[in-house]
Amino acid sequence: MLAFLTLLLPAAVYLRAVQAGRSVHPEPVTIKPARMRRMVDRAPKSDLRPQDRQLLANILEGVVGQVAREHEMLKANERPSPFVRLVPQVPIPPDGPQHSWFGGNPSLPEGTSWPILGGKPAAFLAQIDCAALPADLWGGAGPRNGWLSFFLGYENGYLAARILHTRSYGAPAEPPFPIEFEWLSLHEVPGTDWTSLVRKDVPKWPVAVVRVPSKVQDPRVRTKPGSDDESDPRFLRYHTGFDLNEPGWKPFDAASTLLMLDTATAHAREMAGRRRRNLDKAAKTLDQLATQPERFDNPNTARKWAEDEKARSARSMAAWDACLSHAGALRAAAEREIASGSRLEALIDDLITTLAEITIPDGNDARPTSAFPTRCPPEAAACWLTSWATLAQHHATFLYAADPAALPPAWRTRVEKQVAHDAQREMGSMRDVPDGYVHEFAMGQDVTLLQLPTSRLMNWIWGDTYDLVLTIGKADLDRGDFGRVKVQITN
Repeated sequence: MLAFLTLLLPAAVYLRAVQAGRSVHPEPVTIKPARMRRMVDRAPKSDLRPQDRQLLANILEGVVGQVAREHEMLKANERPSPFVRLVPQVPIPPDGPQHSWFGGNPSLPEGTSWPILGGKPAAFLAQIDCAALPADLWGGAGPRNGWLSFFLGYENGYLAARILHTRSYGAPAEPPFPIEFEWLSLHEVPGTDWTSLVRKDVPKWPVAVVRVPSKVQDPRVRTKPGSDDESDPRFLRYHTGFDLNEPGWKPFDAASTLLMLDTATAHAREMAGRRRRNLDKAAKTLDQLATQPERFDNPNTARKWAEDEKARSARSMAAWDACLSHAGALRAAAEREIASGSRLEALIDDLITTLAEITIPDGNDARPTSAFPTRCPPEAAACWLTSWATLAQHHATFLYAADPAALPPAWRTRVEKQVAHDAQREMGSMRDVPDGYVHEFAMGQDVTLLQLPTSRLMNWIWGDTYDLVLTIGKADLDRGDFGRVKVQITN
């Protein structure tokens, strides 16, 4: 085991240094299988069974192989061949057809069948204009006319891809039935149950196909792992707070008005549920004190805590249940008002005022405080407005992607700052060697057909916030055979 750790720990330190963005130049090391066997065989024979020793040898061989492969990939990308960045466009071009894009739906020639994976319609990822691909990408292999459309799904329990190469642009296509995008993530998870309050697809975002001649000319902005990105508007919002009545935060259309009330309702439901769980915990403690007092070091102290917690939780739960009922009634009334053609701006102001007037007891002294305050204080963690900020941004971003002019100026300015920040850091690529480690990749024989990062802009997530990588054999790419594309996630 000591020998195993002796080799594993330097490998771990090396990988951690690489992930942290530090410059590392390890000396080339070749560890032959015979040497690995000798190292493992030095372990005390009384402590390890033969099958355990073999397991350690296999793990060690895998770790060493992974480190060597990642080092090889890093070296290849220090001076990469010219590659392509797929750059999300911000601001979105006002007119004209979009030739390449992420998300939304593809444009396919009439009669083209939607790809099926695992018996289900595959999820559409991107469509790229091959005419925009530089001649020297992939050493000249691959098509330079028509469009490549990328789809993702599962087959036999594993990630799988389908790629269509169509010669003509075609009309916007719809899947045979609606698809829930399985890789959806808001990244900023609201404190409420958000799953019923957001769309289950991803926006359609135009991208520019940009040739990158060298690594130093890469337009992608990289943020160091674990560091606070102070240029992120989310960072500013968290540290300064905001007011619901400010332009750029106040609801601006019927959908955002109802979303505000849905957020308030979900918050009240969540808070009432927490109090109910606390009440159940206190009641369970009292039952245990009645039947098994010996389980407690100080039964009297435990009983006093449980009785106080039960009374406090019951009072707070009742207050939040009343808030839930009030918010639900407001939502129903607002929907009727909107349907009747009431003036929306005045309705929004009245709703915000009414929400702010709904109160709950504050702590043990039962002083009333607003259940739905209009001001989100700096660094607030449990304010209903933090959920509103996430959900409203999601709603507004979809509108911006479809038509920037659909947003009022204050909203458009704020959303555009956020999506511009994200777009600079969340570019896709088409290249030779993947940017990051993947297990199955034959250097010199395979190329990276498409690499997509986990993205706040697109609301998709790959693994634990890594990259999705589609690779193909260069010989297959030369023949236009996309039937053996490998799908992996960097790690």
